[in-house]
Amino acid sequence: MSSWQTKDDADLLLDGLRELIAAQGTETFLAAELVEASSEFFPEPWDSSLVGASRLLQRFFHYVDELKGARWHIEVPETWLDTQETPPDLPAISFVGVDPDGAAPIFQVERLGSFEEVLGQLCLEVARAYLAIHELTASHPYRGRQDGAEDDDAASLSRRAAIATIYLGLGPISVAAADLFRKSGEQCGFEVVTHVSHLQVGGLPPGDLTFLFAVQLVVRGMNSTMAAPLLGNLPPNQATDVRTGWSVSRVREKISIAD
Repeated sequence: MSSWQTKDDADLLLDGLRELIAAQGTETFLAAELVEASSEFFPEPWDSSLVGASRLLQRFFHYVDELKGARWHIEVPETWLDTQETPPDLPAISFVGVDPDGAAPIFQVERLGSFEEVLGQLCLEVARAYLAIHELTASHPYRGRQDGAEDDDAASLSRRAAIATIYLGLGPISVAAADLFRKSGEQCGFEVVTHVSHLQVGGLPPGDLTFLFAVQLVVRGMNSTMAAPLLGNLPPNQATDVRTGWSVSRVREKISIAD
């Protein structure tokens, strides 16, 4: 059962969204373009390299109005895995701080992966950068912080960043990446054996993200016909969850979230 199906958990998610809207205003939540994980928004051919990751970051910074035109840096540690092969683990990409001299977000790339996996991870990390630049984390462990405040725990920071992906119009990407399946095959004699692994990218469970995305669509006044192309580009499980979240009475009762 998705956690948003309990009233207390739904209210907790909505409170997090309300806090962000109260701090940054309603315009982005209501009017930002909804960015999808498609060639329409990310037209460059994907290659699992630093160049490929840089191109995706450039696109993200273009689509998030508050980050448009901002500078950013990528750092590569000594453990950088320079390979085109898909690694066994999720991509290791992290927002690690803001350059105190130029307020430029810094991202560290240790390991890449498939287009969908890297896009989902970058989506979350760009949201982290947005929160840090606007100082919207209660206490964040990013470079340039000098007040000595204790760090928030990682789960709380990830939760805030996941909620921010919805607020910024990146929900279609974060929702899709929250429940991924990776397929690989190998030849065993005369047969091909297919391996399927289940991956989750993001700071919230898939059901929580689909609920918040459903709230956004309802608040924007989108009906099922208007949202059909958008939901048609989501993985089937997530599209079904969004439709379910859309129909529950709690969503409609909370339409005032952006008033």
